Amino acid sequence: MPPGRSCSDARPLRRLRNALLVAAAILAGACSSVPVSTANAAPAENAASPQGVRVQKASGDISLQGASGLANKLASEESARILKRHLGEMEKMGGPPLIAGNQVRLLKDGPAFHKALMVAAREARDHINIESYIFEDKGPGQELAALLKEKQRAGVQVNVLYDEIGSLSTPDTFFEDLRKAGIAVRKFAALPNPNERDHRKIIVVDGKVAFTGGMNISSVYSSGSSPKRRSAPATDQDAALKDGWRDTQVEIRGPAVGAFQKLFLETWQLQGDRSLVARDYLPATPVQGDKVLRVIASSPRDAGNPIYVELLTAIRRAQRSVHITNAYFVPSEEVLQALKAAAARGVEVGLQLPGFGDSSLVFHAGRSTYTELLESGVKLYEFKDAFLHAKTAVIDGVWSFVGSANMDMRSFLHNDEVLAVVIGEEFGQQMEAMFAQDMARTREVTLAQWRERGLVERSKEAFSQLWWYWL
Repeated sequence: MPPGRSCSDARPLRRLRNALLVAAAILAGACSSVPVSTANAAPAENAASPQGVRVQKASGDISLQGASGLANKLASEESARILKRHLGEMEKMGGPPLIAGNQVRLLKDGPAFHKALMVAAREARDHINIESYIFEDKGPGQELAALLKEKQRAGVQVNVLYDEIGSLSTPDTFFEDLRKAGIAVRKFAALPNPNERDHRKIIVVDGKVAFTGGMNISSVYSSGSSPKRRSAPATDQDAALKDGWRDTQVEIRGPAVGAFQKLFLETWQLQGDRSLVARDYLPATPVQGDKVLRVIASSPRDAGNPIYVELLTAIRRAQRSVHITNAYFVPSEEVLQALKAAAARGVEVGLQLPGFGDSSLVFHAGRSTYTELLESGVKLYEFKDAFLHAKTAVIDGVWSFVGSANMDMRSFLHNDEVLAVVIGEEFGQQMEAMFAQDMARTREVTLAQWRERGLVERSKEAFSQLWWYWL
C-alpha cells in the first residue's frame, strides 16, 4: 500500500477493481462455445474389450492385451464384467493412461485435509508446490503460511500459484509477505481473459505425495461439517456458509503424483515465469499401493474438454448405479439427458446437491432441472445441515471421481480443472460408504412435493436460467 493511504481508502479501489473484472468476465464468456461430446448417446449392448489398455507403472508404460486381467484384479466377478465395459469405453476415448501402484486416501472435510497437508508439509525435504483457486490469509491459511515460511527458511523450495479472481478477498500484503520469505508466488492472471480461471486444487510435496479435490485453502474449512463439530446451529445457513463446509479431498502417493506435478509446472510456466528454482520436481516414484488412477485435466485453451467427456461417458455406460455429489449443478443438455436415460434403463441414479447455496443464481438454476429429472426417475437429495461443496461421483461401484470440477458450464467451458479417476471395487466401496453416510444428512426431494413449490421459487428458477451459460 502506498504511503499515506489508509485501509479504508483502499477498499473502494478494491471493490471497483473487482466489479470491473467481473464485468469483463461476463463479456469474455460470450466467445466460448458449449462443449459437444463425441461419445455415443446410447450404451452399446456388447461393448468390446480394448485390444490394449495403456497402463503406466513405476517402470514405465505397459500394454495389457484386453481389459480382463486388469478388471479381474480390481473387482469381483460381477463387478469385473462391468469394469471391463468402462475400460473399453476409456480405450475408445483415448487420453491419459491409467497409472498403477498408488495409495489413495479419502479425506472428508477440512480438518482431515488440513491435518494431512500439514503432516506432509512438515516432512518436506525438497519442495512444496501449491496451486489453489482460493488462498486465504485466515484460519488454515494462516497456519499453513507460517509453516511454508519456516520450510523455505530451512531450504525447502516453496512455490505458490493462486487464482487472481478466486483470491480477490486476500490482501496483496499476504502474498507479498510470502515473497519476502523467499517463497516463489505467482498469480493466475485475470487479464486478458478474466472469464478463464484456474479452479484446480493441486498440492505436491517432494514429488511424492499429492492432494486434490474440492477444497481450497480457506477458513470455511476450519471446522468439520458435522453439526456436532460446528459451534453454530445446523439451521443457521448464514453461519454454515462461513464455516463447516462439506467437501472431499484425496491424498495420493505413488507414480500418479508425477501427473499432478506436471500439471502444476505447465500452469506455472503459462503465467510467463520459467524461473522456478531448480529442484527434484519429478523424482522416480516407487509403487506405494494397489490403486489404479487416471489423472484428467481440462482447460478452455484445449480443443475439447476431457473431463466433460469422461463424466458423460461414464454416466452413459452405467449399468447399476450413478451416485453423484456436486456443489454447483447447472448441467449441460447432454448431461441432463444422460442422467435421465440412465434412470430410464433401470440404473439407480442419485444426486446429492446443496440445500442452500452461496450463489442464488447457481442454486436456482440447478433447481430448474428438478422437474424433468424427478419425472425420469432420478433421485434428488439436498443437504440440510451444511453447505455442500464436494465434487465426487461413483459409477457402478467401480469408477470413482474426486476433483475440482463442478457439473456446471463454468467448469465445462471456462475453468482449468483437474479430476482424479480411481478405478476398482475397493475404493468404489469407500466412496459408496461415504455417499450412504451423507445420505443421512439430506432430505429427499419428491416429485409430489416439488410440484407444490410456490410462484416465487418458480420465478427465481426462470430468472436464473437466463444466466445459464455463465454459471
